[in-house]
Amino acid sequence: MIKKVFALENPFKQVTGGTQQIGVCTVASLKWAKQCLLLGRGLGNQNELGASARELNGLMAVWRRFDSTPEEQTTGMGLRMVGNDRPVTMLREVQRIVRDNPPHVAIFFNSHHTMGYRWSAGRNRFERAAGGSMMRKEVEYFDMEDGLWWSDDEWELLEKMKEIFAAKHYAQVMGVRVVELPT
Repeated sequence: MIKKVFALENPFKQVTGGTQQIGVCTVASLKWAKQCLLLGRGLGNQNELGASARELNGLMAVWRRFDSTPEEQTTGMGLRMVGNDRPVTMLREVQRIVRDNPPHVAIFFNSHHTMGYRWSAGRNRFERAAGGSMMRKEVEYFDMEDGLWWSDDEWELLEKMKEIFAAKHYAQVMGVRVVELPT
């Protein structure tokens, strides 16, 4: 089963060095990752993101200048990197790295856009809400340009991610950063 938990759009553009760039995807993805880690689960609605698009725009104005220093940018957003950024070329690699590296929450990126991915084993949020007891994984794909997608099937979500990449003409993925809360 796949479900769009909530839709998003990115109405903001940042001006850096006289050129206009896409807006708030990096800080939005880091904020999403932090909220997942604080809650110990995926987000159930847009309000749980904890920041409006306007607030994200302000944060991006501050943290954009640290795009070349990912550790500083990640720390500034209240998270810690687990290892270093890992080069990848396929979305399936993003899924594998997140699944294999606790706490199973990461941001990933191409040359111009940042997104998020989360993996969890256990009762998924819909089964918990219904009082169910089955143990199944849940996976999420966060994209500030599209929204938050949830599934209990990694392959199904992979196909949705590929569909979104094709529809939005996203460049090939090039890196993934697993994050955690600081200790």
